[in-house]
Amino acid sequence: MSMSETTYSDDNFTINNDEYVDQGATILPIPGNYKLKALSVGRRKDRATGQAVLRAANIKLDPSGEKRWPILMLNRVEIVEPFEEGGVFPIFQEVTTSPFPRRGAGGKDVVAANHVDLLRSIDVDAANGLNMEQAIEEVEKLLMSGQTFTSYVGYAATDFDWAKSQIAANPGLDKESISKIWNEARLKTKDFRNADGSYRQRTLGKSGKLLDAKIVLTSFVPSTKDVPLGPTQQ
Repeated sequence: MSMSETTYSDDNFTINNDEYVDQGATILPIPGNYKLKALSVGRRKDRATGQAVLRAANIKLDPSGEKRWPILMLNRVEIVEPFEEGGVFPIFQEVTTSPFPRRGAGGKDVVAANHVDLLRSIDVDAANGLNMEQAIEEVEKLLMSGQTFTSYVGYAATDFDWAKSQIAANPGLDKESISKIWNEARLKTKDFRNADGSYRQRTLGKSGKLLDAKIVLTSFVPSTKDVPLGPTQQ
């Protein structure tokens, strides 16, 4: 409920724990499509060495794994439309640049990449004719110049306590099993949805502890596609 929709009919101002906003609490946007602007952009680096973190392309495209690709970071974004939902949010989200095959029309695989999706969300025409490396430079340039893009904004959280306890209780797990545990520990937008279709900002994880949602950009919308902006259901 926005401020303009709030009515103060209860002279006693009864406290409702489900609605009360604590001091310093961040009010997240309700999941939906929003027009955003990146306020802080960079490339992921290893904390210990300061060196760029690189990732190989999909094995189908590069079986040798020799070619390595940087990871872009959207550290902080601002919602610019709809205006009434505006705000600045830290997200520290990776945008990988390593190519992968994506199923296209007629079942044909097309080479795609997440940074190209982001670039096409800024301007479809800006991506046309570029190779993957040129697209990295172009999307960085446009983001740093304040160009906007449209993305579906959802919620996410990770139950670190549950994942660590599962791994500790099962010594000797292989990488695949450990990866599966971490995947099970991750919560998505649907896990924060109430029965009436509204959303909460905290939810119970597998550990039984309340987990706070953080916003995550789940998909980029091409600039040529019109979508309703604001809270939606997905």
